[in-house]
Amino acid sequence: MAWITPKTDWQETDPVMLDPDYVRIRGNILHLRDMARRLYLPFPLADMAADYGFEDYAYIEFFTNVDNNVDALLDNTFRPPRSERARAYAANGRVWNYDDLNRIESALLGLYTALTAEQNARQTLAFSMGGGIFGAYI
Repeated sequence: MAWITPKTDWQETDPVMLDPDYVRIRGNILHLRDMARRLYLPFPLADMAADYGFEDYAYIEFFTNVDNNVDALLDNTFRPPRSERARAYAANGRVWNYDDLNRIESALLGLYTALTAEQNARQTLAFSMGGGIFGAYI
Protein backbone atom coordinates (compact mmCIF):
# COMPACT_ATOMS: atom_id res chain seq x y z
CA MET A 1 0.00 0.00 0.00
CA ALA A 2 1.25 3.48 -0.79
CA TRP A 3 1.23 6.24 1.82
CA ILE A 4 -1.47 8.87 1.30
CA THR A 5 -1.22 12.17 3.18
CA PRO A 6 -3.78 12.02 6.01
CA LYS A 7 -6.53 14.58 6.50
CA THR A 8 -5.75 16.16 9.88
CA ASP A 9 -8.08 19.14 9.74
CA TRP A 10 -11.45 17.43 10.10
CA GLN A 11 -14.33 19.78 10.90
CA GLU A 12 -17.64 18.94 12.54
CA THR A 13 -19.45 19.46 9.24
CA ASP A 14 -17.16 17.22 7.14
CA PRO A 15 -18.84 14.04 5.87
CA VAL A 16 -16.98 10.76 6.33
CA MET A 17 -16.86 8.76 3.12
CA LEU A 18 -15.86 5.14 2.74
CA ASP A 19 -13.92 6.15 -0.33
CA PRO A 20 -11.64 8.07 -0.02
CA ASP A 21 -11.57 8.45 3.81
CA TYR A 22 -11.74 4.84 5.04
CA VAL A 23 -9.64 3.68 2.08
CA ARG A 24 -6.92 6.22 3.00
CA ILE A 25 -6.96 5.40 6.71
CA ARG A 26 -6.90 1.63 6.13
CA GLY A 27 -4.15 1.94 3.51
CA ASN A 28 -2.03 4.13 5.78
CA ILE A 29 -2.38 1.67 8.67
CA LEU A 30 -1.22 -1.17 6.42
CA HIS A 31 1.63 0.97 5.04
CA LEU A 32 2.81 1.76 8.59
CA ARG A 33 2.60 -1.92 9.51
CA ASP A 34 4.90 -2.71 6.59
CA MET A 35 7.32 0.06 7.61
CA ALA A 36 7.30 -1.19 11.21
CA ARG A 37 8.09 -4.75 10.13
CA ARG A 38 11.45 -3.53 8.84
CA LEU A 39 12.33 -1.92 12.18
CA TYR A 40 10.49 -3.83 14.94
CA LEU A 41 9.36 -7.30 15.91
CA PRO A 42 6.17 -8.45 14.19
CA PHE A 43 2.85 -7.77 15.91
CA PRO A 44 -0.74 -8.54 14.93
CA LEU A 45 -3.37 -6.14 13.63
CA ALA A 46 -7.12 -6.68 13.62
CA ASP A 47 -8.74 -7.36 10.27
CA MET A 48 -10.01 -4.33 8.39
CA ALA A 49 -12.39 -4.98 5.53
CA ALA A 50 -10.95 -4.38 2.07
CA ASP A 51 -14.34 -5.03 0.50
CA TYR A 52 -16.77 -2.86 2.35
CA GLY A 53 -20.10 -1.23 1.99
CA PHE A 54 -22.55 0.78 3.95
CA GLU A 55 -23.80 -2.40 5.62
CA ASP A 56 -20.39 -2.68 7.32
CA TYR A 57 -21.09 0.54 9.17
CA ALA A 58 -23.64 -1.40 11.20
CA TYR A 59 -20.91 -3.29 13.05
CA ILE A 60 -18.87 -1.95 15.94
CA GLU A 61 -15.82 -3.88 14.66
CA PHE A 62 -15.65 -1.66 11.58
CA PHE A 63 -14.72 1.28 13.83
CA THR A 64 -12.97 -0.47 16.72
CA ASN A 65 -10.59 -2.41 14.47
CA VAL A 66 -9.27 0.81 12.95
CA ASP A 67 -8.87 2.45 16.37
CA ASN A 68 -7.31 -0.67 17.91
CA ASN A 69 -4.89 -0.99 15.00
CA VAL A 70 -3.70 2.59 15.49
CA ASP A 71 -3.07 1.74 19.15
CA ALA A 72 -1.27 -1.50 18.16
CA LEU A 73 1.02 0.43 15.82
CA LEU A 74 1.82 3.02 18.49
CA ASP A 75 2.22 0.46 21.30
CA ASN A 76 4.59 -1.71 19.27
CA THR A 77 6.70 1.06 17.74
CA PHE A 78 6.68 4.54 19.23
CA ARG A 79 3.88 6.10 21.29
CA PRO A 80 4.42 9.83 21.83
CA PRO A 81 3.89 11.11 25.37
CA ARG A 82 0.32 12.20 26.10
CA SER A 83 -1.06 10.50 23.00
CA GLU A 84 -4.69 9.50 23.25
CA ARG A 85 -5.77 5.88 23.25
CA ALA A 86 -8.67 4.49 21.24
CA ARG A 87 -12.07 5.09 22.71
CA ALA A 88 -14.68 2.41 23.26
CA TYR A 89 -17.58 2.07 20.87
CA ALA A 90 -20.93 0.62 21.89
CA ALA A 91 -23.92 -0.76 20.03
CA ASN A 92 -26.31 2.02 19.05
CA GLY A 93 -23.75 4.54 20.24
CA ARG A 94 -21.79 7.30 18.61
CA VAL A 95 -19.29 6.33 15.91
CA TRP A 96 -16.41 8.40 14.55
CA ASN A 97 -16.75 12.13 14.75
CA TYR A 98 -14.32 14.79 13.59
CA ASP A 99 -12.34 14.63 16.87
CA ASP A 100 -11.85 10.88 16.48
CA LEU A 101 -10.76 11.24 12.86
CA ASN A 102 -8.32 14.04 13.72
CA ARG A 103 -6.89 11.84 16.52
CA ILE A 104 -6.61 8.79 14.25
CA GLU A 105 -5.11 10.54 11.23
CA SER A 106 -2.79 12.76 13.29
CA ALA A 107 -1.45 9.66 15.07
CA LEU A 108 -0.83 7.98 11.71
CA LEU A 109 0.98 11.03 10.36
CA GLY A 110 3.12 11.32 13.50
CA LEU A 111 4.07 7.66 13.34
CA TYR A 112 4.86 7.91 9.62
CA THR A 113 7.18 10.83 10.35
CA ALA A 114 8.86 8.95 13.22
CA LEU A 115 9.31 5.68 11.30
CA THR A 116 10.63 7.50 8.24
CA ALA A 117 13.17 9.36 10.38
CA GLU A 118 14.15 6.13 12.13
CA GLN A 119 14.60 4.34 8.80
CA ASN A 120 16.67 7.20 7.41
CA ALA A 121 18.86 7.31 10.53
CA ARG A 122 19.84 3.65 10.35
CA GLN A 123 23.54 3.35 9.76
CA THR A 124 25.01 0.95 7.27
CA LEU A 125 28.19 -0.99 7.62
CA ALA A 126 30.13 -1.94 4.51
CA PHE A 127 31.69 -5.38 4.62
CA SER A 128 33.36 -7.83 2.30
CA MET A 129 31.87 -11.26 1.70
CA GLY A 130 33.26 -13.57 -0.94
CA GLY A 131 35.16 -10.73 -2.59
CA GLY A 132 32.17 -8.40 -3.05
CA ILE A 133 31.39 -5.35 -0.94
CA PHE A 134 27.98 -5.28 0.67
CA GLY A 135 26.16 -2.91 3.00
CA ALA A 136 24.07 -3.93 5.97
CA TYR A 137 22.04 -1.96 8.48
CA ILE A 138 23.42 -1.92 11.98
